[in-house]
Amino acid sequence: MKVLSVRREPGSTAVLEIEIPEDRVARAVAQGLARVSQRARIPGFRPGKAPRAVVERYVGRDAVYEEALDRLLPEVYREAVQAAGIRPIGRPRFDETRIEEGKPLRLVARVEVEPEVRLGDYRTLRVPFEEPPVPDEEVDKTLEALRARYAQLLPKQGPAARGDFVLVRVLDAPEGEQRFARDRELLLEVGGQETPEELSQALEGRTTGDEVEWAGKELGPVRVRVVDVRVRELPALDDAFAQTVSDRQTLEELRAELRARIHEQARARARAEYEEQVLAAVVEASEVELPETLVHGEVHELLEDLVAELRRRGLTWERYLQLTGKTPEQVHDDFRPRAEARVRARLVLDAVARAEGLEPPEEEVAQAIQNLAEEAGRTEEEIRSLFERTGRMEALRASLRRRRAARFLVATASEGRIGGPEQPQEQEGGQP
Repeated sequence: MKVLSVRREPGSTAVLEIEIPEDRVARAVAQGLARVSQRARIPGFRPGKAPRAVVERYVGRDAVYEEALDRLLPEVYREAVQAAGIRPIGRPRFDETRIEEGKPLRLVARVEVEPEVRLGDYRTLRVPFEEPPVPDEEVDKTLEALRARYAQLLPKQGPAARGDFVLVRVLDAPEGEQRFARDRELLLEVGGQETPEELSQALEGRTTGDEVEWAGKELGPVRVRVVDVRVRELPALDDAFAQTVSDRQTLEELRAELRARIHEQARARARAEYEEQVLAAVVEASEVELPETLVHGEVHELLEDLVAELRRRGLTWERYLQLTGKTPEQVHDDFRPRAEARVRARLVLDAVARAEGLEPPEEEVAQAIQNLAEEAGRTEEEIRSLFERTGRMEALRASLRRRRAARFLVATASEGRIGGPEQPQEQEGGQP
């Protein structure tokens, strides 16, 4: 097999011109004839025993050639891809190919390939990163939430007010209602997030034994009886409280721990936002041609995620279309910009990883497999075998490679303030 030429065409398509020597063509024809002869039921001959001339008269010479090409083309294509050094992302299309025995076979294969990405000067990109502040109000808010969690509900003498808790028994409700089902008792906070505002207003000023009827925006009339009214008593904010809710001895130590925890959470959010900013800047400075195959596949992944989310919420795809008033084609088009952005970012990260040699070491792959095994409740050997058998091992390596590229970009743009251990490597000729 010889690759005569490789050229690029618009749409991230590679065109390979390939020549197969006549002896290999002859072997392929002979093997194809043997397979056809074995399957054919020719009167007077056992399977596989009929002469070639008889087989060709019975099934046709083209059937033999087609059988030969069915095995020969995939083999030759794989060899040609490796020899040409291209990275296909779709199935090949072969121009019409006819065998002429005694002559080399020339064929043309067209396939979508991973596009060439022209990276911008990402090594000199700098994006300022600001440490997120932790206002005292945030610490106070967290402390108040802790106090509410450890509060006691005490009987109240008098009518219910905002912030009080009311135990109600449902006397009447529409058929099929679940939360406010008939005869059910519920403890409701007047003015709380989980209590419908119309009900909160109806409960204000009520006392034990009162009956209340109300109707919500999406709920018919519901009648309840007030069983009990309780007031929330918050614990004192002192050292004893700190010792009750934590292993800290003083309130000031608890405040310091909460401040550190809030800062860690805020920094994680800020870092994620920062990574998005950096990647957006690198993508913006790069030239990327988006292959339709990748965009189409990404749209379908997003649609599958949507269907799974709908299923978790008890909705069907058909019901979703009814609620949104959209056709499947419109939903597909809605997802396209997001799919294009994701594909573009992925291709840029792949290009950065190749330029910087950010291949994940085997220890990192092993750790990822261990994490997946723990999440799935299976052994590492089972996960590794599954990934190798289904061809997902390369996808795992690609994911780790992109993760390293993202950390590298973040570390570079922040001048080492945040990011991973990957550092720029010196290359001849400077920036890749």
